[in-house]
Amino acid sequence: MKKFVVRTYELRKNQKSGPGAASLRFAFLTDLHSVENGEQNSLLLKAMEKENPDAVLCGGDMIVGKPGQTPDTALRLMEQLRKRWPVIHAMGNHEYRAKIYPEVYGALYERYRSGLKACGVILLDNQRREMVLKGRRVLCCGLSISREYYQRFQRRPLSLEQIQKQIGLPDREAVSILLAHNPLYLETYLKWGGNVTLCGHYHGGVLGLGKHRGLISPDFRIFPREARGLFGGENCWGIVGAGIGEHTIPVRIHNPRELVIFTV
Repeated sequence: MKKFVVRTYELRKNQKSGPGAASLRFAFLTDLHSVENGEQNSLLLKAMEKENPDAVLCGGDMIVGKPGQTPDTALRLMEQLRKRWPVIHAMGNHEYRAKIYPEVYGALYERYRSGLKACGVILLDNQRREMVLKGRRVLCCGLSISREYYQRFQRRPLSLEQIQKQIGLPDREAVSILLAHNPLYLETYLKWGGNVTLCGHYHGGVLGLGKHRGLISPDFRIFPREARGLFGGENCWGIVGAGIGEHTIPVRIHNPRELVIFTV
């Protein structure tokens, strides 16, 4: 079993949160891909208990979008997390393709979507959800992009105007968080203007090279600059999680699985 680390980012010290505003602590999970960290993810859940966030944010690809797969592992984890914390879940490319091609993937997406709803997890598919934590308003926006934006060996433009059309504008009076799975467009996400943008998808680039780079991305980009880590600044941060599982290339070198904790 591959080990995971807890990666902590203290954004609050550089965040314009107003006098007397309570500190908010979030856990960010992405790219589980139906793997287990300990039996039934017991080690991950133990780490979550220790960190005790105010809410849990999931960046997508918690399931594996392949024929014959089930959502059971991811659903068990979501159910356990939801017993303790609010959970917001965005779409990754695996959830997206299972949704749009039921003739290929069967009831995989519908079983996952209905299971999330049953246990109280909020799934955002180009949607917004506001919540209040410790007296502070938090706006979470989940951006879904089509399969064309994940194609190998090419980069399709994604404009700021398109993002705004799909999910609207950030709320300047709230903590605005954008969950956008593909970090290829991180620069554009940051221009959207939220306080924190959360991405995954690259699994840390298989082989970790320094703070941000990896060897290769799932779309076969060599030495991607945004494979993992903290980006941005000035009240507009981007976090790319290395993932809590793996898929396609199930190898990690100098690039452990991550449970990300950040404070705003």
